[in-house]
Amino acid sequence: EKNVAELMSKLEEGGYRAFKRKVQTSSGTLTKVFVGPDLQKEALEQRVADLNKLTGLQGKVTAYSVE
Repeated sequence: EKNVAELMSKLEEGGYRAFKRKVQTSSGTLTKVFVGPDLQKEALEQRVADLNKLTGLQGKVTAYSVE
């Protein structure tokens, strides 16, 4: 949770809207962090390099559905 809070803070300070969601995996419950939303996939893909540089992580564009 500490890492997620730090990542969320870093993203928000960088001007991104970010939110988190708990997901079940074979390894247990993890928390995923999402940036967006944006209806234009191309717009998101253009931001991936900046997000990777800001966070030091390898992000990717993915579909998201509201639960």
